[in-house]
Amino acid sequence: AFFACNLRDYDGKGGAVALTRWIEKIESMIENSGCANQKVKYAASSFIKKALTWWNTHVQARVGKLL
Repeated sequence: AFFACNLRDYDGKGGAVALTRWIEKIESMIENSGCANQKVKYAASSFIKKALTWWNTHVQARVGKLL
């Protein structure tokens, strides 16, 4: 359901305006897909390049705190 929405990848470029538009789009898509309980998973699956590097670093830091 969610992946059929053709969410554009987010690469971390474009500044605040691009990020705000991407957030608005993904929030709308997640709400309409009925997959709200998986919102982080679906949003993160669209990260590429700098955004993906940032996300992986964030996840590793959180896992390190849990150990």
